[in-house]
Amino acid sequence: QGYTSTDGIIDTLEDGVSDKIDLLNKKIKKEEVYLSDYEEKQRDIFTQLELMLEQGNSQFEQVMAGLYNY
Repeated sequence: QGYTSTDGIIDTLEDGVSDKIDLLNKKIKKEEVYLSDYEEKQRDIFTQLELMLEQGNSQFEQVMAGLYNY
C-alpha cells in the first residue's frame, strides 16, 4: 500500500475527510430544519402574546372608561 495508489494512504485520508464533510453537511441541514421550526414556533408564541396584550389593553380601557363614567 503506497501513498498515491488506489486504497493508499492519501486515498484513505481523502475518503475520511469526505465522510466527515458529508456528516457535517447532514448535521448542518438538520440544525437548519430545527432552527426553522423553532423560529416558527417562537413567532406563533409572540403572535399569541401580542393578541393577549391587545385584549388586556382593551379590557383595561373598558374598566377605566366604566370608572370615569360611574
